[in-house]
Amino acid sequence: MMTDNSRISGTEAARSASAFPAWPLPPDPTAAPTARSIAGRLSAELELSPSVTDDIRTIVSELAANAVLHGDRWSAELWARIGRRNRPHVTFTVFDAGPWRGPAVLPAGPIEPSEACRGRGLALVSALTAEIGGRWGVHPGRARLGAPGGPGRDPVFGKAVYVAVPLPLRFLIVPEFGAPSRGLR
Repeated sequence: MMTDNSRISGTEAARSASAFPAWPLPPDPTAAPTARSIAGRLSAELELSPSVTDDIRTIVSELAANAVLHGDRWSAELWARIGRRNRPHVTFTVFDAGPWRGPAVLPAGPIEPSEACRGRGLALVSALTAEIGGRWGVHPGRARLGAPGGPGRDPVFGKAVYVAVPLPLRFLIVPEFGAPSRGLR
């Protein structure tokens, strides 16, 4: 696990079969730009298109802002994982120790116009995720970076909100033993 904020990159770690990089998010308004930077750099390293990278940055920064504003800001983490089940994809997850309240439910139909500047974040996440062919959701989770106070403490449980985005099919190719690879092994 990578926990050093100075090391934003995580593609090589994410490409190994056992890697599950995680980064702590600051418990303040810088959480969203921090998450946006990490997601943008990882998306660029994965050679996703600039428009998909921009959408991922927006989605992940919205999830990070929600974790800090509405969850437990002191436990916010960003996780990244590359998977190959069914189709290669990258999953970004934002965890916080706020209470699990069940699956997210968006209002059916269009959102009424309003003067309000808040309350539309998950609708934006849903729309952008659909636009790039991904999926998103929320599930109960456990902190990856450990409990405050260090090892040996009780695990921290909460909720994990994720977005999974398809990767180019070249990530599905598994080379023969000994052959050079750009994809996952």
